[in-house]
Amino acid sequence: MSQTFKMVDGDILLEDTGRTALVAGIEKCAQDLAETLMMGFSPELQNGNDLLAVDFPVATSRAAQTPVVSLKLSEAVTRLQDLQTKTAYTTADEAIDHIEAIKVYAGDQLNVIAYVSVITKSNEPVEKLYDISLKHQTDYDVMKRVADNFVAGVLTGSP
Repeated sequence: MSQTFKMVDGDILLEDTGRTALVAGIEKCAQDLAETLMMGFSPELQNGNDLLAVDFPVATSRAAQTPVVSLKLSEAVTRLQDLQTKTAYTTADEAIDHIEAIKVYAGDQLNVIAYVSVITKSNEPVEKLYDISLKHQTDYDVMKRVADNFVAGVLTGSP
């Protein structure tokens, strides 16, 4: 059986006794899924999403962004499945058998809402709702506009 530290808002949870709380099974699957979908892609670990690598043009609408985000989340879940097959300790309760659904909805100007549902190898559903920030796109757009207007040490254009 595979266990790991229980994480809450990025922190390791401690029990009342002072010992670290552990998760296993379905709860571990949900935590691994959340970690995979909320962290940037790590080439070393081959885990995470690569939304940071996506360059949406400034004028791209939220409706046009949602299929790309959905694809990137699907790729991240597939990478997690691949990682789960490489360890002998993954149990049927925590191993993802298949993706049931990934639905992405436009949020406000800087985020999307993603519903992700997977079925484990023990035929248990794991469903999560994520608020995914695309703020890096705004930061990138601002930096790109500044770089495009910066010529030989002189900032050109109007503010």
